[in-house]
Amino acid sequence: MRRSSKSGNDREQDPGELLDRLLEGQDVGLRRGFDPRAWHRRRHRRTPFAVGAAGAAAALILVAVLEHPASVDHVLHPPARQLASARPQRDLWQRLGMVAENSVPLWMTPHKGPLKEILYTGHAVVNGFQASQVVAVNAGVSTEFAVGFLNASPVWVSQKSQRPVPVSLSPVIAPAFGRWQPGGLTPLGSFSAAGPDVYITNGPEYALLNGAMNVHWAEDPASDAVKGQIVSLPSAPRQALLLTESASGSQRLYLRGPQGQWTQVAVPNNPITQLVALGHQYWALANGTLYVSQNGTSWTTRYAPPPNFSIATFAVGERGASTFAAVSLAPLGEPGLGPVFRSTDGGLHWTNIGVPWPNGSAPQQMVVTPDGGVAALLPGPPALLEQWTPASARWTVISLPHPNTSGIGQLTAFSNGDLLYADSQGTLYRYLHTLSEWQPLPQAPGVPAATEPNLLMAIGDHQVLVAYPQGWWVLVLK
Repeated sequence: MRRSSKSGNDREQDPGELLDRLLEGQDVGLRRGFDPRAWHRRRHRRTPFAVGAAGAAAALILVAVLEHPASVDHVLHPPARQLASARPQRDLWQRLGMVAENSVPLWMTPHKGPLKEILYTGHAVVNGFQASQVVAVNAGVSTEFAVGFLNASPVWVSQKSQRPVPVSLSPVIAPAFGRWQPGGLTPLGSFSAAGPDVYITNGPEYALLNGAMNVHWAEDPASDAVKGQIVSLPSAPRQALLLTESASGSQRLYLRGPQGQWTQVAVPNNPITQLVALGHQYWALANGTLYVSQNGTSWTTRYAPPPNFSIATFAVGERGASTFAAVSLAPLGEPGLGPVFRSTDGGLHWTNIGVPWPNGSAPQQMVVTPDGGVAALLPGPPALLEQWTPASARWTVISLPHPNTSGIGQLTAFSNGDLLYADSQGTLYRYLHTLSEWQPLPQAPGVPAATEPNLLMAIGDHQVLVAYPQGWWVLVLK
């Protein structure tokens, strides 16, 4: 028998075990040039240990696919399975004394199941970093990537065989200066600026503002409407699309003509959960599928999710002649999380950009920035803000100005790429992306403290529209 000349620290190692050992602070003894994607184990008899090795090799395949999510063209819903084991196994976080509170499936690709996103609570010291909560994506008992929280703030992230990396803190600088202009004493349901014409809704009423401060409300064309949402295109400011909803949830769609007349048009599908006007076309998320329309009367499918999936939320943005879009997927009829897909050509082609760092929830709000990046607000708790950029081609965590343990808050973006965020206590912040700093914005006059806005929009680079139950204002920043 030929004897191996490799030392103990130079032997082949299972990458499925590397992250666990790194997080526990052990010396993994990686040899120079070690590539976990090229790892393989020598053949030997199928003893109980060999069965475990086969499972580790399967985990390796999963790691290799995770590393290149953009190469996946379609997402399929794999069948749910239970991994049988003669003896219950504990994962790293349970060995560190943490308790698994809840778990949801994470669906990625046909060859990646079953993955689970698990929330752990307790107290652990992970390679010198403390954590009171950990949200981890596990394949069996092996952790693929994780986020550690302390006092509801993300403090470190760890992926595959890498050591934990601290989350960079985003400092809060001096507040911005600006003046508030009152808009009206009614709460707004929607707001759409199309050049000189601004459309707003309030319950079953709508109004058109074109320079005059007087607001003349008119009844929605649907007599049974209890609320409505209105959008308009900058390329056709005198045209508007109005979505009304009755007390029973029935929806109708109306198109406003140049002379102000309303015509009922067909909806692309039921129900419509998001309606956006951007550039030269309308976008609608209806029954989990994304549609576009040039004129508001005929609709074309822009993204149809794979079988057993639906779109949970979407976002669109533009820069010059380029239109960017992003959709977040979720499984149909059962709990679970899915990946985010991104398009750079107005939704004609899509690329899988993976899942954001885990926090136990899927993106509730997303925005697309002018560079084609995607920012996502995950409600948690605790809430987590993340961004994917074309330059890095990966998700990064942006620390919030202060922990958000209750509520969701709101997220939108200025035309220069700065983020506009309102926390669940109603405080407004601007994230200066070139400086990675948060700048508080002045609070609207006459609004009680800790009042969360029900509508938040950035207009250009220097204006903010915010609506509260007490009324709405426009903030002009200096």
